[in-house]
Amino acid sequence: MSEKNTYEGKKKKRIIAACLGVILLGTGVTGLVLGIRANALKNRDSLQERENTFALINRYIDRGEHDRAMDLLDTLLIQNANDEEALSLSDQVLVLKKTEEKDTKSPFFSVDTGGLESAVEKMAKQSAESQAAFTEALRLQEIQAAQASATVQAEAQKRAEAEAEAKKREAQQKAEAEKRRVMEEELARKNAALQKQIANVNDELAKGKVQLLSGQIDSGLKHFKAAERALPTEETEFCASKLSEISGLLFESSTSQEDPLKKEKLQKEAVSYARKALSYDDNQAISHYVLGKHADLAKDYTTAMDEFTKAVTIDSKNALYYYELGKVQYRLGKYNSAKTSFTSSTKIDSGFENAWFN
Repeated sequence: MSEKNTYEGKKKKRIIAACLGVILLGTGVTGLVLGIRANALKNRDSLQERENTFALINRYIDRGEHDRAMDLLDTLLIQNANDEEALSLSDQVLVLKKTEEKDTKSPFFSVDTGGLESAVEKMAKQSAESQAAFTEALRLQEIQAAQASATVQAEAQKRAEAEAEAKKREAQQKAEAEKRRVMEEELARKNAALQKQIANVNDELAKGKVQLLSGQIDSGLKHFKAAERALPTEETEFCASKLSEISGLLFESSTSQEDPLKKEKLQKEAVSYARKALSYDDNQAISHYVLGKHADLAKDYTTAMDEFTKAVTIDSKNALYYYELGKVQYRLGKYNSAKTSFTSSTKIDSGFENAWFN
């Protein structure tokens, strides 16, 4: 009986101990949860306090109250000397303070240290002005590029027109040469003496042409003078034809001369031979053409129109003559007549680009 009572007593003690352990464990868990929650609330309050502190610091900076801003920053750095955000903002405030002190001490400048917003606005305005200047520079560059492109195109068009005109003159010269050859053969049949004289004229003319094309202007002119002296004056049509041919050669050569003195000399000689040719026979298209070009260059468009009209009347199959006539008619305001002349030019030669362009 005594042993049973002892056993029951020990059992009760173990149960009581177990209950106390459970109670203590529950109390500990509850305390841990409450501690974690308290720490979280503390951290949240600390973070809110930090944000409020930085907001107040920035407000002091905006108002130029740099000392008050530094006081708050020092407080943060005392709590954490490695606070990067506080350190960075502290450096900025120190720079602003030094700038403020420098400007205050300067005898030449007076700066409102509280005008940080004004400075920012000024920088923004300068940036906008710089952007506008850059945009304007780009616009001007585009305009210059367009102008350069237009110039290149105009020069290309000018070269194309010059080449086309040169080809037309060459074709006309060949036609004139063939015409002269036929006429000369007819004259040659008349008598041997005249044939010999004609050969002499042609020889001197050919030598003069070679010298002229090689740039030996004076030598070429000497041969042309010799050809003129050898002309059979009784054969007026032959004389007019040869003098007209010389006139055309001289004027064509003048168009390729860059030296203004040489150009003037050749044009003067061309006009002189054209007039001599017409004194023998007025029906010399190329001489009228040369006189027309000379008048055109002198801006005597009325005379030029008269001479080109005579040229197309004599040789109505020459596209170049109609083209030149159309140009001076246009300059004189005779637009319908000019259109007719250009149309005639293209009808004669559908490949004559200059007339199509006009």
